[in-house]
Amino acid sequence: MRRFRDPYGAVALVLFCGCAVLVLNPGSIVSYTVALSVFYLISRAVYQNKITVGIYLFGIYTILIIILYLIQLNTIDNYIGFSGGAGVGTDDCRFWAQINDTGNSGLTPDCRLLEDRERINFSSFIRILAIGSINHPIDVILFGAIPLALIPISVERVARAIGARKGSHLAFTLAAICPFTLSNGLVLVRDGWTAAGFIIAILAIIERKYIISIIAIGVVFYIRGVSGGLIAAGVAGIALVSVPAQTRDPVDRLIRRAAVVCLGIIGLGAVFAAILPDLISRGVSPMLFRQDFLLRFIGANSPNSTLFTIMNQPFFVRIPLGFTFFFGSPFLKPEVIFVQGMFVPRNLLAVVAFPLVFLFSVRYFVRGAVSAVVRRHGLAIMMFGVFCVLLLIISQASLQLRHKTLVMPLFYVLVGYGAAYSTRTGRLLGAAAAGAFALVQVVFLFI
Repeated sequence: MRRFRDPYGAVALVLFCGCAVLVLNPGSIVSYTVALSVFYLISRAVYQNKITVGIYLFGIYTILIIILYLIQLNTIDNYIGFSGGAGVGTDDCRFWAQINDTGNSGLTPDCRLLEDRERINFSSFIRILAIGSINHPIDVILFGAIPLALIPISVERVARAIGARKGSHLAFTLAAICPFTLSNGLVLVRDGWTAAGFIIAILAIIERKYIISIIAIGVVFYIRGVSGGLIAAGVAGIALVSVPAQTRDPVDRLIRRAAVVCLGIIGLGAVFAAILPDLISRGVSPMLFRQDFLLRFIGANSPNSTLFTIMNQPFFVRIPLGFTFFFGSPFLKPEVIFVQGMFVPRNLLAVVAFPLVFLFSVRYFVRGAVSAVVRRHGLAIMMFGVFCVLLLIISQASLQLRHKTLVMPLFYVLVGYGAAYSTRTGRLLGAAAAGAFALVQVVFLFI
């Protein structure tokens, strides 16, 4: 952290990134300047200090975004630097098709057709941020550096706020380098933004910046409605513990609890309203468990996959196995670094680098869970509960692994808590969990 406090170094890095953008595409300097300005304004509003650390992070992620773009440009055919089509990449070409000003997205036909589909709010969100014309992929990809740079600082501050000062630096470091978050945040998709909005909303609630928390939830709700509703409910759960503790007046506590409960009801109501049309047309079970997506996408593309097998089990088997699968995923699968003969750098991050980071982190996570219960630390216990409930919902109702990005910042907060506090039982269970998942990783190498 001390290395990131030199303002002259931060300025030098910002200038270097600006030069790199100019070399890559001179017109994209407008987007770079806007992205940097937006990040600075958000940092001033949320953190007040540690702006220099944030600028360093913003510069580093900008460089990584450019590197990933150049690799994909040269290794994934016909996708002008985006992540690729079905079976290779994600939804970034869909957003590009909806917001570019070139008149022809330059993509293969399957992505050009997406331009005519129903417009997604995230496309409008990026369109607003970009201000100027969008003629080059870098014009929009650069905005991904904003949420990525906000996450580690927020994670560290939340860890400190729950008393895990000794583990806060570890939480910061792991959140900053998390390969899974990077694989979904360095490209033009919503997951980095939803993760940043969630952890900022938690931080703001704890630090009594209620307006900022509401704004963060609102932004997430705009770009992905269901996620916004879920984090509103999750933040309400955390606030139910933290907010009343901020006053000794019993009447004030009652009022605060009522306000928090209302927030949770609004969040759950928003989720229900978002899925109500599908509930009516498809029924409860097919909608909540995404049977259409399971059969038409996962079943059609990966009928022998572990996920497809788990999700076709009876309810009482599917729930715990699905949760455990999503908790430990992505698992070690080096062979998918190359797909359809193409090198896929995002898969290198997700299925090679992340399993190593996870094996290191999971023992601290389990330590923290045990320590929170032993210490009767209500706020930490609630955070563990919120993490588990949200991950359970994602594992059953989403079935898309990248949506797990939403809860990764909270995961690293709890890892930091486990690094700061531990018991003998916690250390034993943590080691056992790490060993069990290490064995699972080995198994996945051979299936």
